[in-house]
Amino acid sequence: MRLMAGLWFSITVGIVAFSWVYLEKPPRDLPIFLWFVILPTVIAGLCGWTLGAPILLGLEAHATLMAALRGVTTFSICFAILVVIIALRATLATSREFSHFLGLVIWVIVFWALNKVIGVVIIGAVAGLVLYRCRRLFAK
Repeated sequence: MRLMAGLWFSITVGIVAFSWVYLEKPPRDLPIFLWFVILPTVIAGLCGWTLGAPILLGLEAHATLMAALRGVTTFSICFAILVVIIALRATLATSREFSHFLGLVIWVIVFWALNKVIGVVIIGAVAGLVLYRCRRLFAK
């Protein structure tokens, strides 16, 4: 069950990240692909493996609503981890000061994430609902 949830969220984020990089980022070089497609896909797989697996069980009351909320939570935590990793990489590449790291995290969350937060919420909710609806396919 955990593996299927991890694969589901990994594929979902991989498709979204690849389409975002392909449509919005003109330079299609390897570092951009690694940092903005591969890394989010791996993080989403780990978050789906840990947080998204209970969606497949569907034991809670109001399971449809809980699946949507778990999808939003999984995507939000994945996005937050990605923001911290990218800010840490940028800090280590430039100044190596902790205040610079905090400034980057706040800047990315305030300015970059506000642009993407609606998409993260909608795609996370839809991914959680679709995974919940398809849980019979993954059951043994």
